[in-house]
Amino acid sequence: MTIYTFTMLDDPLAGPFTLFTDDTWAAGINNTGDIVGYYGFATGLIGGTGTYDYIYSEGTYTTLISPNVFGSNVGGVFYRA
Repeated sequence: MTIYTFTMLDDPLAGPFTLFTDDTWAAGINNTGDIVGYYGFATGLIGGTGTYDYIYSEGTYTTLISPNVFGSNVGGVFYRA
């Protein structure tokens, strides 16, 4: 019997939950358990409502902010040897 482990994702930079703006979404996972996704924040890191990409690896969230881009959604993560 296979036993699975589930981890609740809640990026600490995502604000308190309000419908669709302050959530954390997962978009991909690789063979070593690195997870990529995006989160929304009503006031944003650069002002205004937006989404920001993250990678969750070994228990740590890292926000990926692209210069001059307001709102982005990462779509996947590479295989890691």
